[in-house]
Amino acid sequence: MTRIVALGAGRMGRGIGHVFAYAGYHVDVIDFKARPREDGVQLRDAALAEIGANLGLLRDLGVLDEAQRQAILGRIRILPLEDAPAALAVGDVIFESVTETLDAKRDAFARACAHARADAIIASTTSSMLADDLAAQVTHPACFINAHFLNPAYLIPLVEVSPAKVTAESTFTSIKALLESAGKVVVRCAPSPGWWKRGSPRPRTSIARCARASARATRRWACASSSTMAAWTSCTTPRNRWRVRSVRRATSRRRSSSA
Repeated sequence: MTRIVALGAGRMGRGIGHVFAYAGYHVDVIDFKARPREDGVQLRDAALAEIGANLGLLRDLGVLDEAQRQAILGRIRILPLEDAPAALAVGDVIFESVTETLDAKRDAFARACAHARADAIIASTTSSMLADDLAAQVTHPACFINAHFLNPAYLIPLVEVSPAKVTAESTFTSIKALLESAGKVVVRCAPSPGWWKRGSPRPRTSIARCARASARATRRWACASSSTMAAWTSCTTPRNRWRVRSVRRATSRRRSSSA
């Protein structure tokens, strides 16, 4: 089975671990910061506790039982930086989720490419950098793509996927199939400055298509998961509660207008 690697043990890296472990994949979440061993152990325990608590909500809702929750957690490893080479060497798809700065991305790609297989897909979860610009930072750009999850990654179904001009079509096909196997709704977006950056001509067709698909995916998911959303509303962070309430209001207005 496809082996997933997430570079970065922050919110996005943990969310990716949750998403794919829940779908049955083994995931290595790599802490890309050099830390004293004791600090690394604390970060690992905190990350697994956070993911475990989120899965606990699903257990309490009856979506899964405790044995399933433990099995999902067992498919996630939170690894320190020194274990990165071995994990990257066996990774089939590597999701980069480090800090949103070009220097941090360059560093992450350089380390990943030093150990990853030539055919491994490298996907950046950036929301602000062009796929064309980032593809130039990797050794095998045909295997590079942007895959932007919406936070929290385990809650929001939409993933905006943006191939670079040099990205092989097989790379897009593979990442789309992987994301869909994990329950995600994939929207393909052009690598255009109008979509990713301000101050440039905006490709209206791409924006409109992505926006409509995003709204449809979120509404479908909201209608099918109202009980889960209620649990997240009461248990997640204030920012996430605001996002969930916004989706519920939009869904309610949609139903009222079509009645």
